[in-house]
This record gives sequence, structure tokens and C-alpha cells, in this order.
Amino acid sequence: MVMVVLLHSSYSANGWPSTLDLSTASLSLIECFSIIAVNVFVLITGYFSTTLKRQSLFSFLFIVFFYGVIKIIFQLLSGCFKYSSLLILTNQNWFVLCYLCLILLSPIVNEWIKHTNRKQLGRTIILLFTVQTITDFFPGIGEIFNKGCSPLSFLNIYLLGRYVNLYGGGIFFYHSKLIYFSSSILLFMGCTVILYFQMPQIALFHWLYYSNPLIIISALSFFGIFAIMRERHNRIINHLASSCLAILLLHVPLNAPLWPTMEAYYKSVLSRDFNLLSKCVLWFLGIIVLFAVSIAIDQIRIKLWRYMNYYKK
Repeated sequence: MVMVVLLHSSYSANGWPSTLDLSTASLSLIECFSIIAVNVFVLITGYFSTTLKRQSLFSFLFIVFFYGVIKIIFQLLSGCFKYSSLLILTNQNWFVLCYLCLILLSPIVNEWIKHTNRKQLGRTIILLFTVQTITDFFPGIGEIFNKGCSPLSFLNIYLLGRYVNLYGGGIFFYHSKLIYFSSSILLFMGCTVILYFQMPQIALFHWLYYSNPLIIISALSFFGIFAIMRERHNRIINHLASSCLAILLLHVPLNAPLWPTMEAYYKSVLSRDFNLLSKCVLWFLGIIVLFAVSIAIDQIRIKLWRYMNYYKK
């Protein structure tokens, strides 16, 4: 989730660049090292194999509904209410829609994985990623994978997560740090070339599609850094993890309650004449504050959910 906030604090908050200078290079560096956030999240889901449980599904839907209501209340109080906000699940919440589809499909997918072998699973993953790359990066073919922002793209990543859990991550785990750093630098170099030669902005969009194989490799190797660790459980991290979706829904770009403040803050930090160290400190301070405010607000949702479950019994 830290990477998600970092990702949104760069291009999303400050605008997609069209020229190369120190500020846009700094934003590109942040973007390229954090663009793996969504793919890593889905990899984790696949690695540990999500299962469709009624209680978990209702909890997920309640979180989405709760923050949908929070968004509407915020818009009413600020005088910027839009009737489209009544539709809680929209394209702006594409991650929620895609992840919900993945959860609903998980029983079928998990059952198929149980009855297939390593070779078949591997071939299926390669085929899906090949088709995804072709359809996303060659204009006019179609947008079934939607730049890595579709349920089918999430299914690809989920299958990859199951594969590395069952059969290992190979070189992506053994040399995870090197591959993650190298692939992120290659992404950054690509952004630098596009901005230096002032190519059409669509080129930058295409280069940073979540379905870019380089981004998927980067995500897999980053996940490998933590997958090979012996210590996988931490009470503090597990506690914070329960509010991950809250952090996302409270700040996700365009219409979330905390987005205008976050956008203005990061634009201000970038534009001020601070030294590099000061900007880095302020950048991460913004993330800490966002986490603290989101987790504090989420305690209301957690207590309300517990209250509902208590009386349901």
C-alpha cells in the first residue's frame, strides 16, 4: 500500500509529464519503482490462494459500501456532490471491480489448478501473458486485457502467484533484488528516453501499462524478496493490513475524500525550493499522515462491522 500511495503521489498528483527536467525525472523514478504495487497485491492473493467465503465477501462489500457513503457525505459537505457518486462501483474504482471478479472466480480457478500439472499451468500462463502483451501493445487488436486493469489480467497474475507457490520462483526469487532493481531502472530509462525526445504522451502511457512484461517481472522479483523470508507474520503489519482497502478508497485519484488534499500537498512539495533530503522527508511524511488518518477513520468501520456481526449472532 505504501507503493500505491507513492504511485499516486507522482504522475497522478502532479500530472503526466511531457518534457524531461529534474522534477519530471524524480517523479518518473518514483513511478517506475512503485508501479508494481497492483501486480504485487494480486500476486500475494494468488500465492496464498484466496477462497470465496461468505463472511469475507460481505466484509469486502461492506468496506466498499462504507467508503462509498463516506465519499457522498464528504461531497455533500464540501458542496461538490455528483449524482454519479451514488454508483459506488464505477470505472474509477476499477481495482475494486476487478478484485471482486477475481474473488468470485477463485473457487473455479483453484479447482482447475488442483487438477492440472506444472506443464499445463505454465503453458496457460505463458499463453495468457503472450496474448495480453500483443492485444495491449499493438493498436487496433482489442482491449480485452485493458492495460492490465481488467479481471482477466488479474487472473493472469493470480495464476502466476499460484505457480510460484507450488513450483517455486526460480531465478526471480534467487536473484530477486537484482532483477527488481534492474527492471525498475530499465523502466526509468524508457521513461527518460520518451521524455527526452518529447514523444507523444501516449507513448508514456503505453510504456507504463500494468501489463508491460517488464513491470510484471519487476513485480514478481519484488515479491520474491519477501517470499523467501522465514518470518512472514508480524502483528503490526497484519493489523495495518486490515485497513489497506480503506487507505486506497480514501485517497484513490479523482473523487476520493482525501485526494484533493493529497494532490495539493504533493504539488506543493514538488514546487517548493527545498533540498532533496527535505523533499524526501516531506514526501514520506505525507504518506505517514495519510496512513494515520485513514486507519483512524477505518476504526469506525471496523467497530461498526463487529457490532453488526455481534447482533447478527
